[in-house]
Amino acid sequence: MLNIRCSGILRIKNFCAEYNLIEPKFEDIQKGFQVTLYKTKHVNKLDTLNLGVNQVLEFIALNQPTKSKNIAVYFSVTQRTIERYLKQLKDSEKIEFKGETKAGGYYVKSPRTKFLVATSV
Repeated sequence: MLNIRCSGILRIKNFCAEYNLIEPKFEDIQKGFQVTLYKTKHVNKLDTLNLGVNQVLEFIALNQPTKSKNIAVYFSVTQRTIERYLKQLKDSEKIEFKGETKAGGYYVKSPRTKFLVATSV
């Protein structure tokens, strides 16, 4: 039984590592075994330090419409940091906010920008 369990654990760990997900938690519990999987991606502190306007633009292009709070959660940074990047993108007319304050979201403004972001992924 242990051999079968261990091979599954290894496959789960490899899958999470391949998709940059947080490593799952494995626990022996009464009369069973429990695995906790996390759906958020693991963000390396170095990646956070290198976060910039282009990464935010790419995220918006792939997840539009989106809000600053969603972007901040995804990159594990403060909402204020994301708002600075959003201001730069709005000032350079690469993104726009459509809709009402609570119901709207950010969109990439020009199709050309979408194409450039999509090809860089």
